[in-house]
Amino acid sequence: MAAFSYKSALPKVLKALDTGSTKNLRVAANHVRRKMRAKVGDQWAPSKGPRPGEPPANRTNRLRKGIKTAFDPKKHESFVGTTAPHSHLLEFGTVDRFKKSGAASGEQKERPFFIPTFREETDEVIKIMETPYL
Repeated sequence: MAAFSYKSALPKVLKALDTGSTKNLRVAANHVRRKMRAKVGDQWAPSKGPRPGEPPANRTNRLRKGIKTAFDPKKHESFVGTTAPHSHLLEFGTVDRFKKSGAASGEQKERPFFIPTFREETDEVIKIMETPYL
Protein backbone atom coordinates (compact mmCIF):
# COMPACT_ATOMS: atom_id res chain seq x y z
CA MET A 1 0.00 0.00 0.00
CA ALA A 2 1.36 3.47 -0.90
CA ALA A 3 2.03 6.01 1.81
CA PHE A 4 -0.07 9.14 1.70
CA SER A 5 0.59 12.39 3.54
CA TYR A 6 -1.50 15.49 3.64
CA LYS A 7 -0.39 18.96 4.71
CA SER A 8 -3.19 21.35 5.49
CA ALA A 9 -3.21 24.81 3.95
CA LEU A 10 -5.52 26.05 6.70
CA PRO A 11 -2.81 27.97 8.64
CA LYS A 12 -1.88 29.91 5.48
CA VAL A 13 -5.53 30.64 4.71
CA LEU A 14 -6.20 31.84 8.26
CA LYS A 15 -3.13 34.08 8.17
CA ALA A 16 -4.25 35.55 4.83
CA LEU A 17 -7.73 36.21 6.25
CA ASP A 18 -6.25 37.86 9.32
CA THR A 19 -3.91 40.04 7.25
CA GLY A 20 -6.68 41.02 4.84
CA SER A 21 -9.19 41.94 7.50
CA THR A 22 -6.59 44.01 9.36
CA LYS A 23 -5.76 45.82 6.12
CA ASN A 24 -9.43 46.61 5.51
CA LEU A 25 -9.78 47.92 9.08
CA ARG A 26 -6.84 50.25 8.56
CA VAL A 27 -8.14 51.44 5.19
CA ALA A 28 -11.60 52.13 6.65
CA ALA A 29 -10.25 54.03 9.67
CA ASN A 30 -7.90 56.10 7.52
CA HIS A 31 -10.77 56.89 5.13
CA VAL A 32 -12.90 58.25 8.01
CA ARG A 33 -9.92 60.20 9.39
CA ARG A 34 -9.29 61.86 6.00
CA LYS A 35 -12.97 62.80 5.62
CA MET A 36 -13.08 64.15 9.16
CA ARG A 37 -9.97 66.28 8.63
CA ALA A 38 -11.44 67.63 5.40
CA LYS A 39 -14.66 68.56 7.20
CA VAL A 40 -12.84 70.71 9.76
CA GLY A 41 -12.52 73.41 7.11
CA ASP A 42 -10.00 75.82 5.73
CA GLN A 43 -8.02 78.43 7.58
CA TRP A 44 -10.16 80.49 9.94
CA ALA A 45 -10.99 84.05 9.03
CA PRO A 46 -12.80 86.30 11.56
CA SER A 47 -15.06 87.73 8.87
CA LYS A 48 -16.32 84.36 7.65
CA GLY A 49 -16.13 81.95 10.57
CA PRO A 50 -18.49 78.98 10.66
CA ARG A 51 -22.08 79.41 11.73
CA PRO A 52 -23.48 77.35 14.60
CA GLY A 53 -24.34 73.89 13.34
CA GLU A 54 -21.63 73.96 10.65
CA PRO A 55 -18.29 72.17 11.07
CA PRO A 56 -15.62 74.29 12.76
CA ALA A 57 -13.03 76.27 10.84
CA ASN A 58 -9.34 75.49 11.14
CA ARG A 59 -7.99 78.23 13.39
CA THR A 60 -4.84 76.73 14.92
CA ASN A 61 -4.65 73.39 13.04
CA ARG A 62 -4.63 71.52 16.40
CA LEU A 63 -8.09 70.09 15.77
CA ARG A 64 -7.21 68.79 12.30
CA LYS A 65 -3.85 67.37 13.38
CA GLY A 66 -5.43 65.85 16.48
CA ILE A 67 -7.70 63.52 14.49
CA LYS A 68 -5.90 60.17 14.73
CA THR A 69 -6.42 56.47 14.12
CA ALA A 70 -5.39 53.51 16.24
CA PHE A 71 -5.52 49.78 15.57
CA ASP A 72 -5.72 46.69 17.74
CA PRO A 73 -5.01 43.75 15.41
CA LYS A 74 -5.51 41.18 18.18
CA LYS A 75 -9.09 42.32 18.76
CA HIS A 76 -9.67 43.31 15.10
CA GLU A 77 -10.64 46.83 16.10
CA SER A 78 -9.81 50.22 14.71
CA PHE A 79 -10.44 53.58 16.32
CA VAL A 80 -10.79 57.11 15.05
CA GLY A 81 -10.58 59.82 17.66
CA THR A 82 -9.17 63.20 18.46
CA THR A 83 -6.46 64.31 20.85
CA ALA A 84 -7.40 67.98 20.62
CA PRO A 85 -8.48 69.07 24.11
CA HIS A 86 -11.22 71.36 22.78
CA SER A 87 -12.82 68.99 20.26
CA HIS A 88 -15.74 68.02 22.52
CA LEU A 89 -16.51 71.70 23.14
CA LEU A 90 -16.83 72.27 19.40
CA GLU A 91 -18.76 69.07 18.75
CA PHE A 92 -21.40 69.50 21.45
CA GLY A 93 -21.21 73.19 22.35
CA THR A 94 -21.26 74.66 25.85
CA VAL A 95 -23.50 76.70 28.12
CA ASP A 96 -22.42 80.07 29.48
CA ARG A 97 -19.02 79.69 31.09
CA PHE A 98 -17.26 81.83 33.66
CA LYS A 99 -13.59 82.37 34.43
CA LYS A 100 -12.18 82.18 37.96
CA SER A 101 -12.39 85.97 38.16
CA GLY A 102 -16.14 85.74 37.54
CA ALA A 103 -15.98 87.23 34.08
CA ALA A 104 -18.24 85.55 31.53
CA SER A 105 -16.54 83.84 28.61
CA GLY A 106 -19.81 83.15 26.83
CA GLU A 107 -21.27 80.04 25.33
CA GLN A 108 -20.02 77.98 22.42
CA LYS A 109 -22.64 76.93 19.90
CA GLU A 110 -22.19 73.39 18.63
CA ARG A 111 -20.16 72.92 15.46
CA PRO A 112 -20.37 69.17 14.88
CA PHE A 113 -17.81 67.44 12.69
CA PHE A 114 -17.14 64.08 14.34
CA ILE A 115 -20.50 62.32 14.57
CA PRO A 116 -21.84 63.66 11.24
CA THR A 117 -18.75 62.34 9.45
CA PHE A 118 -19.25 58.87 10.92
CA ARG A 119 -22.87 58.89 9.81
CA GLU A 120 -22.05 60.14 6.31
CA GLU A 121 -19.27 57.61 5.77
CA THR A 122 -21.04 54.49 7.13
CA ASP A 123 -21.89 53.13 3.67
CA GLU A 124 -18.35 53.68 2.39
CA VAL A 125 -16.85 51.97 5.45
CA ILE A 126 -19.14 48.99 4.86
CA LYS A 127 -17.97 48.82 1.23
CA ILE A 128 -14.33 48.92 2.35
CA MET A 129 -14.90 46.18 4.91
CA GLU A 130 -16.69 44.02 2.30
CA THR A 131 -13.75 44.29 -0.09
CA PRO A 132 -12.44 40.75 -0.71
CA TYR A 133 -8.88 40.13 0.39
CA LEU A 134 -8.24 36.57 -0.74
